[in-house]
Amino acid sequence: MAEQTPVRRPPPKPSFQRTLMYMLGFLTLFVLLDGDLRNGLGLALAGAFDPTIGLGGAFPLVTLLLAACFTTLVSSLARHLSTNWVRMTKVNRKMQALQKARMDAMRRGNSGKVEKLQKLAADIRMESAEVQMAQLKPLLFTFLPFILFWAWLSRWFGVEVLGQGRVFIAIPWAFQTNLTAAYVMPVWFLLYFVFTFLMGQVFTRLFKLLSFRKHLAALEAQGGAG
Repeated sequence: MAEQTPVRRPPPKPSFQRTLMYMLGFLTLFVLLDGDLRNGLGLALAGAFDPTIGLGGAFPLVTLLLAACFTTLVSSLARHLSTNWVRMTKVNRKMQALQKARMDAMRRGNSGKVEKLQKLAADIRMESAEVQMAQLKPLLFTFLPFILFWAWLSRWFGVEVLGQGRVFIAIPWAFQTNLTAAYVMPVWFLLYFVFTFLMGQVFTRLFKLLSFRKHLAALEAQGGAG
């Protein structure tokens, strides 16, 4: 009986979504480089964010933490709604098992099995790319609002914080650090990304836990019904 070869999926076609992501990336670059555009966008949002999380410029680190929590919660929720965490876990497990089997076949000198596993790996990598692309889809809806929010943060530091002289903070490796000083990027922007990374880990793990619990509850319900 002839052995069936796995059917390879067609490569993904170029999409409008990817083109839109590139356009948003260029827009971000313009906002970062053009100070007048950045200040204008920030001023337009000052009425909404200055009294809520701006805190009058009195507590810049607290405002940065609140800003990171806000943007990270929105982006994590959007990514959670568009990502199948169970499928992603299965794809990762498949890839790990495949790599282990491939290394074992190479040690045994089984070139035929190695070739079959390489073909199978191509399909799994394509499936993994689909899952990864699903995580990027929320950027189409959240990236532009976040650009505007970063513009507000930039103006807020330049007007509120700098105007009150609250730009210096103490950190473990320096007694005084100027939040508006720039080392490739402003210090406040680097701190913001540190906060978003930490909060992102928390929100992502929480949403994953909720997703897996929902999946297990569905499986238990099917088992009980059967």
